[in-house]
Amino acid sequence: MRQNRVDTSPNCGNILSGVGVFAIKSGLVRADSPTTKVRVNMLNTGKICELIMQTPNAKLSFSGTAKIDGVSGTSAPIICNYEDTIGSSCGALFPTGNFKDEINGVSVTCIDNGMPVVLVRADEIGISG
Repeated sequence: MRQNRVDTSPNCGNILSGVGVFAIKSGLVRADSPTTKVRVNMLNTGKICELIMQTPNAKLSFSGTAKIDGVSGTSAPIICNYEDTIGSSCGALFPTGNFKDEINGVSVTCIDNGMPVVLVRADEIGISG
């Protein structure tokens, strides 16, 4: 059944990065040098993510060479260290209990390491990687 709703169950590194920036900019967390660690309690999964923010001279920096595919420009990297996330959404690293499953004749691997993911070989669905 289709529903109009926002799914808040997965973790999102982009949103978490914004939380770290806000925590430093608003004074909730004091910046250290050269990096600052910000620990975020992710209410959706009950887990912790440690962010490592670039803060040379105890000032938040956005300059750097980190790039995200599909996003223009570069910036300072923000490292997201997710703690104890195995099975946090589905209950197990391999939610089906198998390393490999077949769905509609396609071999897949289902994984939950903080966010449910289905891995499919490109050649299984007739495309090239």
